[in-house]
Amino acid sequence: MILAFASALCQLFLAGVFVASGVGKLRNRSSVPEAVKALGLPPQLGTGPAGRAFPWLELVLAAALLLMWGPLGLIPVAAAGLLCLGFTVLVGRAVASGTTASCNCFGAKGAPMSRLTVLRNGALTLTATAALAGRIAGGPSLDTLLREGAVAGAAALVVVGCALWFLARDSAPAAEAAAPAQEPASAYPVLPELEAEDEEYRRRPSPAVQLTGIGPNAGETLLTTELVREGPAVVLYVSPYCGSCTAVLERGDEITAALPGVSVLFLFSAAHEDVPDEWEEPGLPLYRDTHDAFAGLLGITYTTPALVLLGTDGLLAAGPEFGVDSIMDTVREIAEVLEEARQQQDTDQPRQEADNQ
Repeated sequence: MILAFASALCQLFLAGVFVASGVGKLRNRSSVPEAVKALGLPPQLGTGPAGRAFPWLELVLAAALLLMWGPLGLIPVAAAGLLCLGFTVLVGRAVASGTTASCNCFGAKGAPMSRLTVLRNGALTLTATAALAGRIAGGPSLDTLLREGAVAGAAALVVVGCALWFLARDSAPAAEAAAPAQEPASAYPVLPELEAEDEEYRRRPSPAVQLTGIGPNAGETLLTTELVREGPAVVLYVSPYCGSCTAVLERGDEITAALPGVSVLFLFSAAHEDVPDEWEEPGLPLYRDTHDAFAGLLGITYTTPALVLLGTDGLLAAGPEFGVDSIMDTVREIAEVLEEARQQQDTDQPRQEADNQ
């Protein structure tokens, strides 16, 4: 009875794991394509129907683990075991290759993959094996376990809860700690340069990398240096499935209206060869960071949404700025600086004409 109870407890634990994983991925839609890329799989698996369906499949598997305790219970337990084994192999391969990306196993971007991640997934595989052994041996059903001891049931819930807490802690979001330090939003110069209010903005060279068009721009390639031939350019680095990025998308018209004469474009990671149709609504150019070189050089990989302003002199004029509020504040400040520059130009022009006369 003890072994049968232990195998049933393993099955309950696996159900909790897949509930946490599925819900986490639904809350952070960009986690699946980012995980696919981090694990070295074809990007289409993360951005196509399979990527969108995967969190729901995990929840269906969790429901089956909770509800199927008879002979048919072998099916979901075996499926869970194969899934855990597959992820163990993929994570092991990624760690061996030296990756520093997070597996996003529970939706949130956590610590980089390591041997601990491999051991954790291996432990889940062994847990599924134990649950499968219990099903094969004809272990008790869930209602039998509940009838035979409330104390045992309570102990089971405590064990499952503690184990899930450990997994969640290991996969806790690390975006805030890992995000690059933000410069003061008011401390950027836009040509012509103005003095910073707090400390001088440290201008860095703009990345000179190739971008690939997607959506209406499909098949087009250009260098980032071409973006500033006729004036400064705002690059909005986004993910098609992140909630904050959708908020930036909804304010696309507001951004372009505030920055006349400034090129504005959406830039996606290399994993996104196609994006939902709603991203075409503002009419802004859509590009993908072909080799993730632009984001990598600026240290904004997987940190979305982000804004940078490319100056005409080959240097960054603002950013990176992260988050909707910071992005919109920066857009307003860019607009103010540009308006001051235009007013100054309008004032200087009559004087110049008078001097020429």
